[in-house]
Amino acid sequence: MHVLSVALHFGLIMEAYFRGSTHHMKVLMKQAEAPSKLKTLSDFVKVSSQKTTKPQTKGPMHWYMRQDTYLEALSHLQSPLDPSTMLAEVCVERCTFMDSKMKPLWIMYSSEEAGSGDSFGIIFKNGDDLHQDMLTLQMIQLMDALWKQEGLDLRMTPYGCLPTGDCMGLIEAVQHSDTIANIQLNQSNLAAIAAFNKDALLNWLKSKNPGEALDRAIEEFTLSCAGYCVATYVLGIGDQHIDNIMIHENGQLFHIDFGHFLGNFKTKFGINHE
Repeated sequence: MHVLSVALHFGLIMEAYFRGSTHHMKVLMKQAEAPSKLKTLSDFVKVSSQKTTKPQTKGPMHWYMRQDTYLEALSHLQSPLDPSTMLAEVCVERCTFMDSKMKPLWIMYSSEEAGSGDSFGIIFKNGDDLHQDMLTLQMIQLMDALWKQEGLDLRMTPYGCLPTGDCMGLIEAVQHSDTIANIQLNQSNLAAIAAFNKDALLNWLKSKNPGEALDRAIEEFTLSCAGYCVATYVLGIGDQHIDNIMIHENGQLFHIDFGHFLGNFKTKFGINHE
């Protein structure tokens, strides 16, 4: 709708749909209100984080989220990433923001199903166009489907991603996972030698998969590593440093942040990063 050349066309389609489905219109209006509130919150976090520390910014962020207007907009929401999932109460204390340039918001929810104990995480990004990420993840999903047709399950993790407006959108948070950078840092005594710690990943997998479970985790790691090596090579994915490669506690490796693809690599001073 923000692209003027096609806004009228899509506006007419949307109006026709709403006239024929008034019940769904209420659901979609609530889904549109939530990102709007999150954008306002994200703008505040971006400005505040430049002036103060992360804990000092998180305090006012949580205060805003406890306001009735925010709680009403963000709670009891049908997930835009997966319509079969109902997001019940927003867990304000567990919400935070990430340290990367755009300061994405990490929003945690409890499940709608009483007593299920499940929780869901959604990352809200404000300032990045997620259409490219969504396309890349759809291609990885397609590769995964083709491999499985041939009896090859490479344990891929094509998480949900959905642009919701002009340079903003939602990403599914894959819980119980961490970046290779964090794992190496936490397993090393000195930050300067963290990247050279050969045993860091194995020690981390051992801590999460004791006993016989370790063999299964190593198999999951090997299969997923092979799958993503092929997928990222074929799609020409760039800028995949250790902050953009993650590992699930069960051993599955997966890539995130697809800002550079189809061979569109970063260069600096004429030197190709890749």
